[in-house]
Amino acid sequence: ERGDVGAALRGFVMQGLRGGRPFPALVASNTWFAYGTGIDQDSMRYEIENAAVNGVELFVVDAGWYAGSGRGGDFESGLGTWRADAARFPDGLGALSDYARGLGVRFGIWVEPERFDQATVGRAGLAQAAWLAQNNGSLGSSKTAQVCLASAAARQWVLERVSALIEDARPDYLKWDNNFWVNCTRAGHGHGTSDGNFAHVKGLYEVLAALRERYPDLLIEN
Repeated sequence: ERGDVGAALRGFVMQGLRGGRPFPALVASNTWFAYGTGIDQDSMRYEIENAAVNGVELFVVDAGWYAGSGRGGDFESGLGTWRADAARFPDGLGALSDYARGLGVRFGIWVEPERFDQATVGRAGLAQAAWLAQNNGSLGSSKTAQVCLASAAARQWVLERVSALIEDARPDYLKWDNNFWVNCTRAGHGHGTSDGNFAHVKGLYEVLAALRERYPDLLIEN
Protein backbone atom coordinates (compact mmCIF):
# COMPACT_ATOMS: atom_id res chain seq x y z
CA GLU A 1 0.00 0.00 0.00
CA ARG A 2 1.02 3.63 -0.39
CA GLY A 3 1.58 4.05 3.33
CA ASP A 4 3.94 1.10 3.40
CA VAL A 5 5.85 2.42 0.39
CA GLY A 6 6.15 5.86 1.97
CA ALA A 7 7.39 4.44 5.25
CA ALA A 8 9.91 2.24 3.46
CA LEU A 9 11.16 5.17 1.38
CA ARG A 10 11.52 7.37 4.45
CA GLY A 11 13.50 4.64 6.19
CA PHE A 12 15.77 4.26 3.16
CA VAL A 13 16.43 8.01 2.94
CA MET A 14 17.01 8.54 6.67
CA GLN A 15 19.04 5.38 7.36
CA GLY A 16 20.43 4.25 4.01
CA LEU A 17 21.28 7.65 2.54
CA ARG A 18 21.65 9.89 5.60
CA GLY A 19 23.08 7.27 7.96
CA GLY A 20 20.72 8.30 10.73
CA ARG A 21 21.67 11.98 10.60
CA PRO A 22 18.65 14.17 11.41
CA PHE A 23 17.26 16.53 8.79
CA PRO A 24 15.15 19.11 10.62
CA ALA A 25 12.55 21.05 8.67
CA LEU A 26 13.54 24.61 9.51
CA VAL A 27 11.55 27.79 8.93
CA ALA A 28 13.89 29.60 6.55
CA SER A 29 14.36 33.06 5.07
CA ASN A 30 16.35 33.45 1.84
CA THR A 31 17.73 36.69 0.41
CA TRP A 32 17.54 35.94 -3.31
CA PHE A 33 14.02 36.93 -4.34
CA ALA A 34 14.07 40.21 -2.43
CA TYR A 35 17.66 41.27 -3.08
CA GLY A 36 19.23 39.23 -5.87
CA THR A 37 22.95 39.93 -5.69
CA GLY A 38 22.38 43.40 -4.18
CA ILE A 39 23.36 42.39 -0.67
CA ASP A 40 25.74 43.89 1.87
CA GLN A 41 26.54 43.72 5.55
CA ASP A 42 24.05 46.34 6.73
CA SER A 43 21.10 45.01 4.74
CA MET A 44 21.78 41.48 5.89
CA ARG A 45 21.98 42.49 9.56
CA TYR A 46 18.63 44.26 9.14
CA GLU A 47 17.06 41.19 7.54
CA ILE A 48 18.49 38.88 10.21
CA GLU A 49 16.87 41.08 12.87
CA ASN A 50 13.53 40.84 11.02
CA ALA A 51 13.95 37.09 10.70
CA ALA A 52 14.54 36.68 14.42
CA VAL A 53 11.49 38.78 15.34
CA ASN A 54 9.28 36.73 13.00
CA GLY A 55 10.32 33.31 14.25
CA VAL A 56 12.62 32.35 11.39
CA GLU A 57 14.99 29.51 12.35
CA LEU A 58 17.42 29.67 9.40
CA PHE A 59 18.61 32.77 7.54
CA VAL A 60 20.31 32.07 4.20
CA VAL A 61 22.52 34.56 2.36
CA ASP A 62 22.07 33.50 -1.23
CA ALA A 63 24.25 34.14 -4.29
CA GLY A 64 26.19 37.38 -4.64
CA TRP A 65 28.19 37.57 -1.40
CA TYR A 66 31.52 36.94 -3.16
CA ALA A 67 33.94 39.38 -4.75
CA GLY A 68 33.17 40.29 -8.35
CA SER A 69 29.49 39.36 -8.39
CA GLY A 70 27.31 41.28 -10.83
CA ARG A 71 24.22 43.39 -10.33
CA GLY A 72 20.60 42.32 -10.10
CA GLY A 73 20.39 38.66 -11.01
CA ASP A 74 23.95 38.30 -12.34
CA PHE A 75 25.40 35.79 -9.91
CA GLU A 76 27.71 34.27 -12.53
CA SER A 77 30.24 37.11 -12.48
CA GLY A 78 32.88 36.43 -9.85
CA LEU A 79 31.64 32.90 -9.27
CA GLY A 80 34.44 30.63 -8.15
CA THR A 81 36.51 33.09 -6.15
CA TRP A 82 34.78 31.95 -2.94
CA ARG A 83 36.00 35.02 -1.14
CA ALA A 84 33.53 37.38 0.51
CA ASP A 85 33.44 40.87 -1.02
CA ALA A 86 35.38 42.92 1.52
CA ALA A 87 33.82 46.18 0.29
CA ARG A 88 30.28 44.99 1.02
CA PHE A 89 31.07 42.73 3.95
CA PRO A 90 33.93 44.49 5.74
CA ASP A 91 33.57 42.36 8.88
CA GLY A 92 33.31 39.13 6.89
CA LEU A 93 30.60 36.48 6.71
CA GLY A 94 31.66 35.03 10.03
CA ALA A 95 30.53 38.19 11.79
CA LEU A 96 27.08 37.83 10.21
CA SER A 97 26.97 34.22 11.28
CA ASP A 98 27.79 35.18 14.87
CA TYR A 99 25.22 37.97 14.77
CA ALA A 100 22.48 35.60 13.58
CA ARG A 101 23.22 32.99 16.22
CA GLY A 102 23.28 35.69 18.87
CA LEU A 103 19.66 36.38 17.94
CA GLY A 104 18.76 32.69 18.01
CA VAL A 105 18.81 32.18 14.21
CA ARG A 106 20.91 29.65 12.32
CA PHE A 107 23.02 31.04 9.48
CA GLY A 108 23.38 29.64 5.97
CA ILE A 109 25.14 30.59 2.76
CA TRP A 110 24.71 29.72 -0.91
CA VAL A 111 27.44 27.90 -2.83
CA GLU A 112 27.81 26.37 -6.29
CA PRO A 113 31.28 24.83 -5.97
CA GLU A 114 31.39 22.98 -9.29
CA ARG A 115 30.85 26.12 -11.37
CA PHE A 116 32.84 29.29 -11.85
CA ASP A 117 33.26 32.41 -13.96
CA GLN A 118 35.61 31.63 -16.87
CA ALA A 119 37.41 34.91 -16.15
CA THR A 120 38.80 33.37 -12.95
CA VAL A 121 40.39 30.34 -14.65
CA GLY A 122 44.13 30.07 -14.11
CA ARG A 123 44.38 32.58 -11.30
CA ALA A 124 46.52 31.55 -8.36
CA GLY A 125 44.53 29.25 -6.09
CA LEU A 126 41.50 29.15 -8.38
CA ALA A 127 40.24 26.69 -11.01
CA GLN A 128 42.76 25.48 -13.57
CA ALA A 129 42.11 24.95 -17.27
CA ALA A 130 43.02 21.26 -17.11
CA TRP A 131 40.05 20.59 -14.82
CA LEU A 132 37.37 22.07 -17.09
CA ALA A 133 34.56 19.76 -18.13
CA GLN A 134 34.11 19.71 -21.89
CA ASN A 135 31.58 17.99 -24.10
CA ASN A 136 33.18 17.37 -27.49
CA GLY A 137 35.36 20.42 -26.93
CA SER A 138 32.58 22.73 -25.72
CA LEU A 139 32.43 24.26 -22.24
CA GLY A 140 28.66 24.64 -22.59
CA SER A 141 28.68 28.40 -22.02
CA SER A 142 30.57 31.52 -23.04
CA LYS A 143 30.46 32.87 -19.48
CA THR A 144 30.86 30.05 -16.96
CA ALA A 145 32.42 26.61 -16.81
CA GLN A 146 32.31 23.49 -14.67
CA VAL A 147 35.07 21.52 -13.02
CA CYS A 148 34.96 17.80 -13.73
CA LEU A 149 35.02 16.16 -10.31
CA ALA A 150 36.23 12.91 -11.81
CA SER A 151 39.60 14.70 -11.65
CA ALA A 152 41.29 14.09 -8.30
CA ALA A 153 42.96 17.52 -8.47
CA ALA A 154 39.62 19.23 -9.07
CA ARG A 155 38.01 17.35 -6.17
CA GLN A 156 40.79 18.38 -3.82
CA TRP A 157 40.51 22.01 -4.94
CA VAL A 158 36.75 22.09 -4.35
CA LEU A 159 37.13 20.40 -0.98
CA GLU A 160 39.78 22.85 0.20
CA ARG A 161 38.01 25.94 -1.13
CA VAL A 162 34.70 25.00 0.47
CA SER A 163 36.44 24.04 3.72
CA ALA A 164 38.20 27.42 3.82
CA LEU A 165 34.86 29.14 3.29
CA ILE A 166 33.26 27.13 6.09
CA GLU A 167 36.11 27.98 8.45
CA ASP A 168 35.76 31.67 7.61
CA ALA A 169 31.97 32.03 7.49
CA ARG A 170 31.10 29.45 10.17
CA PRO A 171 27.70 28.58 8.68
CA ASP A 172 25.20 26.13 10.10
CA TYR A 173 23.87 25.35 6.61
CA LEU A 174 25.07 25.25 3.01
CA LYS A 175 22.66 25.68 0.13
CA TRP A 176 24.65 23.63 -2.41
CA ASP A 177 23.24 24.67 -5.77
CA ASN A 178 23.73 23.18 -9.24
CA ASN A 179 22.56 25.37 -12.13
CA PHE A 180 24.83 24.06 -14.89
CA TRP A 181 25.68 20.66 -16.32
CA VAL A 182 28.33 19.45 -18.75
CA ASN A 183 28.56 15.74 -19.55
CA CYS A 184 32.33 15.62 -19.79
CA THR A 185 33.90 13.70 -22.67
CA ARG A 186 37.37 15.14 -22.17
CA ALA A 187 40.36 12.82 -21.80
CA GLY A 188 42.66 13.01 -18.79
CA HIS A 189 40.05 13.09 -16.03
CA GLY A 190 39.91 9.36 -15.36
CA HIS A 191 36.76 8.59 -17.31
CA GLY A 192 35.83 7.65 -20.85
CA THR A 193 33.74 9.45 -23.44
CA SER A 194 30.43 7.96 -22.28
CA ASP A 195 30.65 7.91 -18.46
CA GLY A 196 31.84 11.42 -17.64
CA ASN A 197 28.68 12.50 -15.85
CA PHE A 198 28.60 9.31 -13.76
CA ALA A 199 32.25 9.79 -12.79
CA HIS A 200 31.60 13.45 -11.97
CA VAL A 201 28.72 12.59 -9.63
CA LYS A 202 30.81 9.91 -7.91
CA GLY A 203 33.45 12.57 -7.36
CA LEU A 204 30.83 14.93 -5.96
CA TYR A 205 29.79 12.26 -3.45
CA GLU A 206 33.42 11.91 -2.38
CA VAL A 207 33.66 15.64 -1.73
CA LEU A 208 30.40 15.65 0.23
CA ALA A 209 31.50 12.65 2.30
CA ALA A 210 34.76 14.38 3.17
CA LEU A 211 32.91 17.55 4.20
CA ARG A 212 30.52 15.56 6.37
CA GLU A 213 33.48 13.96 8.10
CA ARG A 214 35.14 17.33 8.71
CA TYR A 215 31.94 19.14 9.70
CA PRO A 216 29.48 16.58 11.09
CA ASP A 217 27.08 19.23 12.43
CA LEU A 218 26.83 21.17 9.15
CA LEU A 219 23.55 20.88 7.25
CA ILE A 220 24.07 20.56 3.48
CA GLU A 221 21.05 20.77 1.19
CA ASN A 222 21.61 20.07 -2.49
